[in-house]
Order: sequence, then C-alpha cells, then structure tokens
Amino acid sequence: MAELSRFTFLHPTGDSTDWNLWLNTKEIQVDMKRNQHFDTMDLAISAAIQGFCITVADVNLIQADVAMKRLVAPFDYQVKTGAVYSLLRREQQETPPLLPELVTWLCQR
Repeated sequence: MAELSRFTFLHPTGDSTDWNLWLNTKEIQVDMKRNQHFDTMDLAISAAIQGFCITVADVNLIQADVAMKRLVAPFDYQVKTGAVYSLLRREQQETPPLLPELVTWLCQR
C-alpha cells in the first residue's frame, strides 16, 4: 500500500474526509503528498476518468464506468460513510406538475 503515496489523490470534497475514512478503516498509513480537491464527487470521478489519478467514490455512481472499463476499482473494499440522500420538496401550493408522481416513484425504490 505504500505505493499509493506516489499518486495524486483526487478528493470529492474540499477536505480529505473521504480518503481519510477509507484509509483509516483499512488501517493504511499513506502520505498524501499530492492532492486535488473538488466541490463535488462527480468532478472528482470525471478527473479520474480523464486520467488525473485516483479518487474514492460512491460505488453506485461509478458502476457503469467500471463496467465500460473507463475506471478500474483496484480494491474490492467498500466503506459505509453514513451519508444519505434526502428528498425535499415545496409546499403543495407551489408543487410543479408531476412532482407528486416523482415522489411516489422515488419512495418505491
């Protein structure tokens, strides 16, 4: 795992939280000498696809890219972050057309 330190770490947030969580869970000590921080995970994933180096990502967001071999998952190891998605919507009088149907569909997933 020491060879990881030669890579540039692409961070999906402005801090190193995601990488630190993954590394700490695996009990890996790596000196992250080169870092690139992004505002969103999709930007970090896009940078990895373009070959800028390595990132951590939500497995649900990269499944197609791994299947198409645009990305490689070198480790068969996942970490649960506790992050969740939340559905928020406006009051009923401001509801756009078809929003109730979308909410019903999402809640069935």
